[in-house]
Amino acid sequence: MAGNDKIVKSCGKILQYATLRKWKMISPAGFNRKYEKYAGKIFAALYKEQMSKRQEASPGAAAQESSKIIILTSAVLVYLAKCFRNALQECNIEVEIRESYNPMDENLLHIVLAPMCFVRNMPPRYIAVQMEQSISDRWFTPEYIEVLNKAVAVMDYSELNVAYWQKRGIAQGRVFCVPIAPLPYMAYARCGKKTPVLFYGDYSCERRKSALELLSQKYQVKKILNVFREEMERELDQGAIVINIHYYEGAMLETTRICEALSHNCLVVSETSVNDTEFPLLKELVDFVPVGDVDAMAQRLEYWTTHPEALTQRIEESRAVLERMYNRFVLDVGRVLFFAKVINFETLYRLGRELALPGDARINLGEMKPQAPAGEQDLMIPHPDAEYSKAATYAFYARKALQAGLEKLTIGTAQHPAASYSAGALLSLAQWEGVGMTPRLEAAINSYAE
Repeated sequence: MAGNDKIVKSCGKILQYATLRKWKMISPAGFNRKYEKYAGKIFAALYKEQMSKRQEASPGAAAQESSKIIILTSAVLVYLAKCFRNALQECNIEVEIRESYNPMDENLLHIVLAPMCFVRNMPPRYIAVQMEQSISDRWFTPEYIEVLNKAVAVMDYSELNVAYWQKRGIAQGRVFCVPIAPLPYMAYARCGKKTPVLFYGDYSCERRKSALELLSQKYQVKKILNVFREEMERELDQGAIVINIHYYEGAMLETTRICEALSHNCLVVSETSVNDTEFPLLKELVDFVPVGDVDAMAQRLEYWTTHPEALTQRIEESRAVLERMYNRFVLDVGRVLFFAKVINFETLYRLGRELALPGDARINLGEMKPQAPAGEQDLMIPHPDAEYSKAATYAFYARKALQAGLEKLTIGTAQHPAASYSAGALLSLAQWEGVGMTPRLEAAINSYAE
């Protein structure tokens, strides 16, 4: 108690700011350095008050660990369904993949892939995984927009799409960028590569037909049409090269198809796209040619089909990259589940256990918007309550810093581009790992998980 009295006497003005919720004034950049070691306790005092009020107002708002989630998918997206199943299983959630909605499951949360396919038969409570391209709004009917607006949350694979939804005010504050990634550990059989070149996808557009007709004049291109599930997996296991041609001239990158092919040890030769800079890993793994340049694609096919040793080496190198990469997809899915109050903070942190802090221990949180695309920014921990989101985010990075043995962590926001936290402030703010979390802040953080 005496310690608390000392804090009050030494930091009376800061506590006054805290009770008035003037965050800028109590951030490390906003007060004298001699008070820095008390920063975390001041935050804790504020959050004790705030969380107590929120729990009284909404006693049922705590996270409920879901026992089962249904993934609703079409046959075309079974690979993506398996990606989500893998992420959910990392959260110790029972998962079932289905291709139609069963009204008997109305009480279960669903993750609906490409909700356009189910727009007339949606479950009552769902997270939508938006797969359409915002460069064309032909699919964005009033019915589809209503489906997105009613979702608990919306995941989208592209920052370009997320910006489009935010600009239109659709599912406001509930749209999250979740880029798709290859999954090399899905244990697909390593079959002999018997088919030199494969194409699969919608063959109905003239753009693809024209390009494939030209390529087929010189190379044996096997077109995989209307093939799904296990049969599609067998075809990819036997394919050496998958060519990716856009449906539209200015299309976005077909990351689901590319990641699926990479997961089956295929080399992908693809056109560039308007948003390929969003996916730096794919820049390393995919052999890109200029969009619309069929001759350039033919030259790459010529090289790879006439240099089998180089092709094998490239495939093995890509496989090695995938096996040692950090799979951010699982953590991104976890962030959305945390926002939806499906998993608690501890489970989310476990999903990010391999996420490394940058070498200079500098974290850029940009505008501090939980739903903002990742881009150059680091991860926000989203929550419907913006202040709780901020607290959880700071706690997440404080714990990472302590585990890494860092004495100082710099967190940049729009308000404070470079707020430096000392080890003492971090210990007071998060108090993880071996020193015992400050009881007040622990109550605030864990109230969400109880």
